[in-house]
Amino acid sequence: MKTTNMESPSAEASAQRNPCHDTTNKHSYALGVTADDTHDYFFGTAQFIEAELAANAGVEKSENAPPERLRLRYATGEAVILGQGLRRLAQLIQLGELENIRPLDRRYAGLRHTGPIISSIVVTRKEVV
Repeated sequence: MKTTNMESPSAEASAQRNPCHDTTNKHSYALGVTADDTHDYFFGTAQFIEAELAANAGVEKSENAPPERLRLRYATGEAVILGQGLRRLAQLIQLGELENIRPLDRRYAGLRHTGPIISSIVVTRKEVV
């Protein structure tokens, strides 16, 4: 008996899309990061040192501040990500399946999204000598 999948690949892909990140089923060799300054940075996954997921200290100053902070450290720099639902990003980094991250465009801020929402990304580069 022949069975067919009624759901098209594009429908499946669109159901899993998130405006803040892209994933891959293969191991990613570099994490693409679009920072608040609109520059694109690429961190080699072989240079990954550590990550820290914590509450955002900025919540104490403003109740509208994003509730979580994810700090990613690489040999060549670090990225500090503010948002909510960031545990999923940390899991994808751990698995090597996170391909790109970017802040949510302000025009989409009022819409409801499933999955992680990235409000801000600040990248600090280390001088390599």
